[in-house]
Amino acid sequence: MLETIEQSNGWLNGYVWGTPMLILLMGTGVVLTVLTRAVQFRYLGFALKEVLGKLT
Repeated sequence: MLETIEQSNGWLNGYVWGTPMLILLMGTGVVLTVLTRAVQFRYLGFALKEVLGKLT
């Protein structure tokens, strides 16, 4: 019984953490980039100045 569960879990993990997860993560990144109008790129200079400026 336990072996069957382990085999099923191994198959499911191999499937879920493969291509479907990659597609889901990439799709989520694209959607969030569009919805936030690429805030991670627009404010990159400001963020670097804030972080690096406070280190010196």
